[in-house]
Amino acid sequence: MPWAGVFANRFRSKSIGLKSTPTSIRTGDRRAANRAKDSNRWYDVYAFRFGAAEKNQIAILFNDITARKQTEANAALLASISKIW
Repeated sequence: MPWAGVFANRFRSKSIGLKSTPTSIRTGDRRAANRAKDSNRWYDVYAFRFGAAEKNQIAILFNDITARKQTEANAALLASISKIW
């Protein structure tokens, strides 16, 4: 298995991961929002292939989106409360 596939398998098993196959990471890009269970933070995780396909190079970008997720949860809570009143 190419190193990208091995890396994707190990990456998926961590607390922050992309629920995708190694093939999908090697052949295109993948974006997902995931919660890191150990730190209770949310991350936008973006994995994509770069360079020549035969080099099996991927890059992974992490963006902390915890504040946005908290704002969304607060807005949903307020909306549900306003329906009761």
